[in-house]
Amino acid sequence: MNNATPCASHCHTTSHNHSNLRDTIVALRYHCKARLQHWHINWRTRRQLAQLDSHQLQDIGINRGDAMEEASKPFWKN
Repeated sequence: MNNATPCASHCHTTSHNHSNLRDTIVALRYHCKARLQHWHINWRTRRQLAQLDSHQLQDIGINRGDAMEEASKPFWKN
């Protein structure tokens, strides 16, 4: 019977796999947070755009139809 401890390459590989998983989870969390922030900005600015009056829209160079078209887009669309 062999009572030898696991080889160093196996331990290194297992540690490396955990490190890759951790890096992947961190990257995924960052990506999801950035996406949620982007969606929130879309939602907020489209809601604000819909509330502008004709003079305010004219000041920023947008007509009412274009403003309403943009404001009606779902938050997840660019």
